[in-house]
Amino acid sequence: QSGDENFLFVGTNARVGVSNSSITTDSVMVAHIPADRSRVEVVSFPGNLAVTRPACQTWDNASSSYSSAAKPAQDGVRLDSIYAVGGPRCVTDTVQELSGLRINHFVGMDFQGFTDLAGALPPISLCTKGSVVDSQLGSIIPQGGMTTLTAQQALNFVRADHVQGDAPGQYAKIARQQRFLAAVLRQGMDEGVFHEGD
Repeated sequence: QSGDENFLFVGTNARVGVSNSSITTDSVMVAHIPADRSRVEVVSFPGNLAVTRPACQTWDNASSSYSSAAKPAQDGVRLDSIYAVGGPRCVTDTVQELSGLRINHFVGMDFQGFTDLAGALPPISLCTKGSVVDSQLGSIIPQGGMTTLTAQQALNFVRADHVQGDAPGQYAKIARQQRFLAAVLRQGMDEGVFHEGD
């Protein structure tokens, strides 16, 4: 894996001040950029995936710090429960053991952080087969074809849970999150953000 870049993206509501008991994890994805920067591959891990959690230091989200106390390893825990127990380090350790990938970068953000990030990036364009309409969020993308997303559209695109025409379960949502993240990283490569040796 020499020269590869692996980004672990974790979407949570874990802004500073939220207690551990209130934390939810919405998405866990690894974006892989090989050493030659020829492509972007994104793999998502469902939140209900049963995994072995490694031994972890205890995370205190309210203060955004670790304590000296440790949690022993445990089998058969849900992946989406790990951030509340051991924070970013424990999620990273779990995904590294699960995937065999060396994680170079951790990116954790809540909805507000995502909106801020999307607003700070150059506009991201996506091509959809048709409109994207969610029964709770309303019209996200009004018609098919190439669309340049606003920050709010980008947030709604990745978090929508009730899109008309979606298959049951989380797979369509996961696919949308992967498409958006791949588009962001491809644009970064096109603009020279990722260089060999960085």
